[in-house]
Amino acid sequence: MMHVLILRYTVPIESAEPHVPDHAEYLQRQHADGVFVLSGQAVPPEDGEVIVATGLDRTQIEQLAATDPLVTAGVGAYEILTIPPDRAHPDLADVLGLPAVADTGWDAESFRALSIGKGAMFLLASRPLEPVLQHAGQALLAELAAASPGAESAARRCAEGLESRSWEGDDQLALELRHALGEPVSAGEFGVPRWPLDTVPVNLADLAEHLDGDPSQGHGLVDLQAGMVWPPGSVDYDPPPEMDEESDDYDEDRWLSFSPESGEGYRDMLRFTDYVNHEQLRQRLLDALDGRGAFRRFRDVVHSGPEDVLTRWRMYSQERELGSSRAWLAHHGYRSVP
Repeated sequence: MMHVLILRYTVPIESAEPHVPDHAEYLQRQHADGVFVLSGQAVPPEDGEVIVATGLDRTQIEQLAATDPLVTAGVGAYEILTIPPDRAHPDLADVLGLPAVADTGWDAESFRALSIGKGAMFLLASRPLEPVLQHAGQALLAELAAASPGAESAARRCAEGLESRSWEGDDQLALELRHALGEPVSAGEFGVPRWPLDTVPVNLADLAEHLDGDPSQGHGLVDLQAGMVWPPGSVDYDPPPEMDEESDDYDEDRWLSFSPESGEGYRDMLRFTDYVNHEQLRQRLLDALDGRGAFRRFRDVVHSGPEDVLTRWRMYSQERELGSSRAWLAHHGYRSVP
């Protein structure tokens, strides 16, 4: 927790001057203890003084401010602003005692529950939507289909959040939510080639796992009928029997081919470093991304760091991957059913 203390004189500054030496000693002690991280006199001096403090809760900082010699002498008074900092320049993170990454309101357990649709309505009612909009929207499509109480209002909030965030795939999911809510949707919105999109039983997380990878692996296939995703390269040496053109079950329109790409995955890792408050850890992540083997080195650093960093990375990367696979399907005229 961070506090901004604004000290204002309650008497003419000349009347406060006899107590200034004691006040200076008070400041020195708090700086030495690491409670005050910044202090300085306002310009002009008659406007008082500003102090930035950290490491104490609101009650503790109020008690500490009451012991300032200027306050006990009745010549000064503090206004205290308490700020839970969720963003800061990396150079300030250690000084302010911030966690390695800002708190999202989601921990590993609650995020996993949401990703499998367990207790979605309760989770979404008690936590912020912004960090998990793709997963929230996917869960809410199922809740809307089940006519769950509160699903409509949550879906509208989610759609608005998706349209505002506008990561890859966000606009497509917002459109799907609007359609599920019974709102008018037209072809061409958000780059969707036609509407309604054909529904396919494809697991977006499975698809995302294979869309991001080494292009030299070869091409993969999506079975639009069964929903199965064949990994890149697998169809070259072990094609599914249904692909045999001599088979009575062969249907050319059943298959959607893809080639993996690694560029977006690399950019996601690079973007993620902006969420890391601690400069040393952030620099380690940036160094890991330099040169061949960047994916492995980056994940090694994340897994060896604080638990909150690993949880945040999983949330961030899975949000991006889910959106990317949704956008890829929409580009080809399909959407995944829950």
